[in-house]
Amino acid sequence: MKKLSVILLAAALLSVAQASFASRNGEKVYKKSCKMCHNTGMLGAPKRTDKAAWKARRAHYDEQTMVEHTLKGFGKMRAKGGCKQCTDEEITAAVEYMLHGD
Repeated sequence: MKKLSVILLAAALLSVAQASFASRNGEKVYKKSCKMCHNTGMLGAPKRTDKAAWKARRAHYDEQTMVEHTLKGFGKMRAKGGCKQCTDEEITAAVEYMLHGD
């Protein structure tokens, strides 16, 4: 009975962890992996709320290029902003959140 309880508990925890990971949207990824630099401007990162900084970047790069920069790394930013466990889709959602979120 004790082994069954442990197995059921492990299965439940795995299910919760998978659901949590699968449900990460752009805002959640941003808050977990991007905000350290993009809320403060650390290492020259444009602040998410700095409309002028993003307007200047958009004058040089389209959205797809900014996604590619984020995925591969650009300037002082590491590939995927250092979020090794993030999927390409999650990184794309985070970029879209930064560009279009409130």
